[in-house]
Amino acid sequence: MNKSISFQGWRLGHILLVIILSLWAIHTVEAQQSSKVRRVGYVATGNEENTRELREIARRTYADLGYREGKNLRIDMRYAEGRFEQGPRLFTELLEADAEVLGTSGYQLAAAATQVTRNVPVVGVGCGIELLATSLAKPGGNLTGVTCQTPDLATKHLELFLELFPGERRVGVLYNPDAIYTLKSAEELTRAAGGLGIEVSSMRVRRPEEIEFAFADIEKQRARAIILATDALLFAKRERLVALASIHRIAVIATFREFAEHGAIVSYGSKLKNLVRRQTEMIVRILEGAKPADIPIEQPTSFELIINLKTAKALGLDVPPSLLARADEVIE
Repeated sequence: MNKSISFQGWRLGHILLVIILSLWAIHTVEAQQSSKVRRVGYVATGNEENTRELREIARRTYADLGYREGKNLRIDMRYAEGRFEQGPRLFTELLEADAEVLGTSGYQLAAAATQVTRNVPVVGVGCGIELLATSLAKPGGNLTGVTCQTPDLATKHLELFLELFPGERRVGVLYNPDAIYTLKSAEELTRAAGGLGIEVSSMRVRRPEEIEFAFADIEKQRARAIILATDALLFAKRERLVALASIHRIAVIATFREFAEHGAIVSYGSKLKNLVRRQTEMIVRILEGAKPADIPIEQPTSFELIINLKTAKALGLDVPPSLLARADEVIE
């Protein structure tokens, strides 16, 4: 046999063997990476029941991006149930369970997470989280996320009040003074109302049990409607809040559709489901190597107007046809 041909055959076989071994090594590494279980910890503002739908949206988004619970993803949940002083303890529990990323909702919980750790990434969703960052474009530190706040949201809610209650000269505003951004929203609304000759009755709520007292005060002030300064506490207790409003025959104007679904007369604001999807996508980016300091905090790009016609009828209120025509959805 020709020695040159024999050598070339041996060389070709050696090259093929190297290629096969390299492909096997790459496949092994990829298999190991895909089988590694990533751990994400969440603290929700409410309870297990009233956060179920949003949790499911997050799970579907993870699955769409290749992360499936029970396979290569573990999600650990904790529930603040409107008591945000529990935040530091709950986040500490998640860190002790080796959470790689912390997911939060609302300003108070995002603040608690960044107090507990400066190293583990924190991805928040909710109004006011931008106040905890250096800037929207360059958050810095270990926090990023999606905010629901826009500068003119309080004014938009006041405009809705005027359309629903023409001639009324008093409106209530419910807010949590412990959340800086809701305090700013309440102040903005009060200034705008003053320019229109409308008096604002401000009611402060710091804890869940204070909501009932606030409605009693609003009723004494003879306000027919209240505007909610968007807050994680009020969102966590939205069912009870709207039920109390119904008892006192007070209309509620809110930010998120979840309030309108429970009986608020109208909601106008960002789509919370979209915000949760974006939060989940950010968490996946971090799991795959991105740093929160390099991910800009996003602002909402779409808004929806929801009108609960059933509530309007129960209050004996006629909703203007022009307002109904602008609604993205009318609940009947």
